Amino acid sequence: MNTRPRFFVARFLVPLLVVTAVCGQAVALNSANASPVGTQDESPTGGSGSLITDELQKQLEDDTAVSNAEIAAGSEIVASLGIADWLGPLAPMALSPFFGVTCMSGMALFGGDWLPMQSGLLSPNSPLANPAVFWTFLVLTVLTSLPRLTKVSKPFAQAIDHVEAYAGLATILTLKIVLTLNAAEPDQTEVVYQQAGLFSFTADMLLMLAMAINMIVIHAVRFFFEFLIWATPIPAIDACFEALNKAICAGLMVLYAYSPIAAMVVNLLMLAACLLVFNWVHRRVVFCRTMALDPILSAIFRARATPTEPKLVVFPQAAFGPFPTRAKLLLEPHDTGWRLTMRRWFRPSATLDIAFEGCDPLMHTGIVANTLDLNADGTKPLSFSKRYRDLPALAKQLRCSTQEAAAQAASGASPGVT
Repeated sequence: MNTRPRFFVARFLVPLLVVTAVCGQAVALNSANASPVGTQDESPTGGSGSLITDELQKQLEDDTAVSNAEIAAGSEIVASLGIADWLGPLAPMALSPFFGVTCMSGMALFGGDWLPMQSGLLSPNSPLANPAVFWTFLVLTVLTSLPRLTKVSKPFAQAIDHVEAYAGLATILTLKIVLTLNAAEPDQTEVVYQQAGLFSFTADMLLMLAMAINMIVIHAVRFFFEFLIWATPIPAIDACFEALNKAICAGLMVLYAYSPIAAMVVNLLMLAACLLVFNWVHRRVVFCRTMALDPILSAIFRARATPTEPKLVVFPQAAFGPFPTRAKLLLEPHDTGWRLTMRRWFRPSATLDIAFEGCDPLMHTGIVANTLDLNADGTKPLSFSKRYRDLPALAKQLRCSTQEAAAQAASGASPGVT
């Protein structure tokens, strides 16, 4: 059974529904650009035959004045925003996306006179200054934070953690698009293009790309520490870490309210630190996620538990050849041996061929993960998840043997005799 459609819906439909709350204010701003209803000429019979009364005409003039004021307010927000206003809140939003949006919406709604920054995203005219946005993200914050307080419910929170991250990223990018579209008239908007190979990007597109990378990198590192906290056998440490995470997020949002430039500096420092360990962390996040989710998905979708083709995702326990520790590899048998492949984004895939001669691959069953030892010169043991229940069938497809079959062969008994 193919689970990709379900995965797509869970990963992208939920963030899309969350972002709908932010778009409500955008619709209101766009409606301000519409011209008021046109008036018809008076009839030849005079004022008594007029289709529009003086009261209605006055109401239309008042509505036009309000619409012009809203357009001016929207243009003023866009004019007051700089790079610091967009990069400043990304660190707290990467730490807790829903709570970060809740804080920004709350400051825009209830900031009053105590906020030093009365412009930009935290101004009363911002799309975030919407009660529907505030209460929606406050409820989402509570629903996603409560499962993180205990070790029993935290795996569920970790499973939807990426949905929350993508929803927060989609929210801030949607906000950027909305404010850009509600700026001044097109003929007054200056568009700057930056050439990158065969493509052309506007300055806004480059900024949005930087925002996405910023949040994804910091979120990946935070997710890894969340997993380590969950694996630590101390009962109250999960609740303490969640409280600390929310406190840091709120503190960074307050810093952003007082000084977007200072918040941007802190965000860039956190991004630089996370970039230093991103590859190391990313490999282990993929490994832990695969080991944890594969058995659960195989229990839900039974077709996943049966091997259908001679391929296996493995992770080296130590570095060898071109592969670092815990890199995600694809093991496939071919005519003369086995091939290990590591796919990379911007570079060709790294491969290593292992010949049949002098190689006696053996599968071992473990508690959390299984192990495949190729017993070849220079190779290290490979870990793989407990996705497949029929390990002998998997070993037969990969031209390997299991530990039980090897023990029976060594004792002189046939594999079918117990």
